[in-house]
Amino acid sequence: MKRVGAVVLAAGLSSRMGGQNKLLADLNGRPVLAHVLAAIASSDVAHAVVVTGHDAWQVMDVIQEFDVSHIHNSEFSCGMAASIRTGIGAMRDDIEGALICLGDMPAVSSEALNLMISAFNAGAEDTICVPVFEARRGQPVLFARRYFSQLAGLTGDHGARGVLAANADAVRLVDMPDNGVLLDADTAEKLAGLRDFLS
Repeated sequence: MKRVGAVVLAAGLSSRMGGQNKLLADLNGRPVLAHVLAAIASSDVAHAVVVTGHDAWQVMDVIQEFDVSHIHNSEFSCGMAASIRTGIGAMRDDIEGALICLGDMPAVSSEALNLMISAFNAGAEDTICVPVFEARRGQPVLFARRYFSQLAGLTGDHGARGVLAANADAVRLVDMPDNGVLLDADTAEKLAGLRDFLS
């Protein structure tokens, strides 16, 4: 079994949320980010690193109940790439693949994470696993260690799309049981929809 880690991106400015930090927003009695970390804690993820940035102290209050590492991204205002670089750099040496998890996607279940990990274990050493629901690609994406150097070289606010595009032949699509891998809390309207999904 390959040891899989998770980089949880929790540093963003929540610019589309109207001034509220979406990761700290209440979702059925818990902060959005707590749902994400609870799913990771219940999964086969061997090591998780939460990347903080905006509202770091408040985010730390949420993550302290979980057995995770954390690292601060001082360049969080520069975009998502800086957080991916920071998190990948904090992965333990024994980790053979990393899930890039978004802190605003609380509907991604531990079952979904384990399906990704199982697919990664069944694949080649250079596998990139991407979740799919009804032909739509979602998040999180699982990258084998050989791509860590490419992830560490990302710039801007486009996430890991460039790494996926450059290594399309290595992508393994993993069917998901529900659309949780497509849902985020990016806006107040999306957050309201998640309350119904998770109720």
